[in-house]
Amino acid sequence: MEEVIKYVINNQFIVVVVFLSICLVTYFLFSKSFKLALVIVLLLCGLCGYFYMQDPATAGKRLGNLWKGVKEKTVKVTESSSDAYSKGKEYIEKGKKAKEDEEKRIFSPSPAKEEKETP
Repeated sequence: MEEVIKYVINNQFIVVVVFLSICLVTYFLFSKSFKLALVIVLLLCGLCGYFYMQDPATAGKRLGNLWKGVKEKTVKVTESSSDAYSKGKEYIEKGKKAKEDEEKRIFSPSPAKEEKETP
């Protein structure tokens, strides 16, 4: 039993395969509720495995840099989306006001024009 544990600890690829198989089993058991989360976890595991297989010595550093980049880009996207939301809300309010003004102009009673008959 100790030999199996040593073999698994020394071979990270086996750990990744076991983890992915556990994720797949969990996915098929709870596919309705955890589908998106498990797909993302599987993609992240694949990405980690890819970085690890390329160069095991710098895998942690590269994943740390990747995480920092993702975090910075997420902050930028969040800020730009909040700006877009506020601008969109402003345009909707302007559109509502323009619609109300147009409805008032169309449906309000206008003074009757007196037409003069020529003899």
